[in-house]
Amino acid sequence: MANVAYQVADDVTLVRGRHQIALGTNVSYWKSDSADYAHTNGTFTFNGTVTGRGLADFLTGQASSLEHGAPNALHMNQWYLGVFAQDAWRTTDRLTVNVGLRWEPYFGQAITNGAVSNFVLDNFKKGVRTNRFKNAPAGIIYPGDPASRAAARARARSGATSRRVRDWPGTSRATAAPRSAPRTGWPTTSRPRSSLYKPATGSPFSNRLLINAVPFEDPYRNVPGGQTHPLPATPTADAVFPSFAQFLVMDPNNNSTRAQTWNATIERQFGTNWQGSASYLEATWIACGAACMRTRASSWAPPLHAQRRELRGVHDRREPETSAACCTR
Repeated sequence: MANVAYQVADDVTLVRGRHQIALGTNVSYWKSDSADYAHTNGTFTFNGTVTGRGLADFLTGQASSLEHGAPNALHMNQWYLGVFAQDAWRTTDRLTVNVGLRWEPYFGQAITNGAVSNFVLDNFKKGVRTNRFKNAPAGIIYPGDPASRAAARARARSGATSRRVRDWPGTSRATAAPRSAPRTGWPTTSRPRSSLYKPATGSPFSNRLLINAVPFEDPYRNVPGGQTHPLPATPTADAVFPSFAQFLVMDPNNNSTRAQTWNATIERQFGTNWQGSASYLEATWIACGAACMRTRASSWAPPLHAQRRELRGVHDRREPETSAACCTR
């Protein structure tokens, strides 16, 4: 495997009156050239299907299955772009608003050697075949086919993320010193989908097969067309497509996983030496594959430890603790 990555990033912070503005960008590019030899020696399974005993099946040469394929090569590259802007706006002495936005458009991986395929059900029903390989079954598409170009032209869903936080430092009427500070926040994030897949193992790049009821002495005896290995590094237009071949199917319209969270924190000063805080957090995740699934979780942070601060009448403007602080002396 050979990997190369390049990255350029820069952040700038500006203070203008009551605004503290942060701007930044991150651009990166990577490419990967990999070769996978999984199952090149053949993976045989003896599970006792024939005789009832796995060892007996092995000794009599009756494998329950064989998974076999040629080495596959995958050449990929991908761009990444992230841009953000954030403003900490002190609207009054008692109210600070933090607003931010991050934009991360998703640029898909480009497979430069074309070792990827997909299945289109409508093409299969109509008997439409790929223009790239004349022996490919109906419904399978490759880079260069009309359906593949249409998917490539589809607009990539961007990962725009935002964050809004409000901070109200309260005051005590008796001393006019800050005594309590409620805070709320609502960030929302989006992440591109990720898949674990083996696109270059399908036909005709690797001809990875999964065969059942295999005679150990001649595993390809019952396969129409027989053994297809070894294969050329670059398949030709008349490449052989064996029976029992495996193909990867991915929905190009899968949406990105999204997460929305909101939190509320209240801090309270007691006397001159003690401060207590409590937090509530709720999160919702929306993961979209074949269908969207929503998951929600919430928690109330319990008191975990006592905390003493020598405030001496001076308001502590640190960000709230991630865990709640108890207020016992």
